[in-house]
Amino acid sequence: MRKGFSLIELYIVIAVLAIIAIASIPTLRNFYERKTLENIMWQLAQDLRIAREKAIVQQQDLIAYIGEDEYYIEFMQYGMLQNPQIYNIHFVPGDANSRYFKIVKLPKNIKLQFISPTVSINGKNYLGVVFKAGGNANEIRGQAKIVNLLSGRTLYSDSNIDNNGVVITGKSMSINLSYSIKIMATGKISL
Repeated sequence: MRKGFSLIELYIVIAVLAIIAIASIPTLRNFYERKTLENIMWQLAQDLRIAREKAIVQQQDLIAYIGEDEYYIEFMQYGMLQNPQIYNIHFVPGDANSRYFKIVKLPKNIKLQFISPTVSINGKNYLGVVFKAGGNANEIRGQAKIVNLLSGRTLYSDSNIDNNGVVITGKSMSINLSYSIKIMATGKISL
């Protein structure tokens, strides 16, 4: 009566396990890429929702700058930190990181895309979305608009978002996968 495995049987089992492991690497990589993209897009949607809520609660317009490989979310107007306070003066990309401005750099294999007018800041183009505090008679609280003209730190012009909303698409460059966020004129954000 024989106990245990022979060396050949052990090699066969190891070879089979190695083949299974090698075959599963692309699947695991795709899973990791999909989860990374999902997490980034979910976090962007959450950051936009928080900016909208803060605009309503703090009664100040707040801007989100969305670039191809990074995004910036303003959580307090730069001008509100001045003495005396200056309305409509904003943080901009390139400012030193502060507790009032969230900066997120994306992994190299993930890019954000959008079809909308952009603002140029420090040589880079950004989709600028301003969440309105509702201080004017023609604005509702939390309304989203597109930034048209930003000079230095001052917001000079914004325009309404049409009925189709603004779509921000996150794409993985290594696998064929994308997720989208839609921002409606009312400020509603959906993933």
